[in-house]
Amino acid sequence: MQIRRQETRSVRQKTKEFTFFIVAFLCIAGIAFAQTPQNYPLNLRSFDEEKVKQLKNNPEFDYTEDIDEYNKYDRDWQWKQWRYEEHQRNKGQDDWKVKKFREREIPEFPKITLGESFIYVAITILIIFLILMLLGFDIKSWFALNKKVENEVITEENLENVTQNQIESLLQKAISQKNYNQALRYAYLKALQLLANKNLIELSKQKTNWDYQIELKQRKASLSESFKDISRIFAYIKYGEFVASQEHFTTLYPRFESFYQKI
Repeated sequence: MQIRRQETRSVRQKTKEFTFFIVAFLCIAGIAFAQTPQNYPLNLRSFDEEKVKQLKNNPEFDYTEDIDEYNKYDRDWQWKQWRYEEHQRNKGQDDWKVKKFREREIPEFPKITLGESFIYVAITILIIFLILMLLGFDIKSWFALNKKVENEVITEENLENVTQNQIESLLQKAISQKNYNQALRYAYLKALQLLANKNLIELSKQKTNWDYQIELKQRKASLSESFKDISRIFAYIKYGEFVASQEHFTTLYPRFESFYQKI
């Protein structure tokens, strides 16, 4: 029994020695077969200047592509870089991709014809008038039923403060000076003042002759047509650049006098 133990120990000892020998052998072999550094001569390479010039003049190596055609669509550098790479890869054969990309990124607004524009403008004007009517504006007073009657604001701002005698004096003075346009103008102002004195209208510098016609028709309809007639004469004289002669005055002024008598 003791002899077997000694033999076992002897085997183990030999195994350890053999293993150590193998490891030592491999390490020494690795060192022995390792590549030793060697010194090689330096071979400096130089550029061919002529070749460099040729490459610079070659359009294939020109990285400054003209993209002015797309400048209005360029938003950032990524678009320019993508455009250039596509062109280099396809040599311009797939430009439809660029067009498709632009159409996808930049939507086109629908084209509007002249007829459609007119319809949109008309609808806009109609909406504006409806809003003004809802707000209480008198839209009808802006237009005259008779195209010959000018709906302009009476510019004599001090008419409310002028007496009838003053108007009459100015009228006679204009007649004596043969300033018939001015005389007919004062004749109309005299008619307005007479109507105001009878409470048939209310004078206001914001009103037009059409406003006075509407107001007079509501209070005394029998004077409406006569007043429309002298209002037309006043419009021709003041706004129509009509120069009245003595013959014109002789024909027109009696209409004012007839209107005065009706009041």
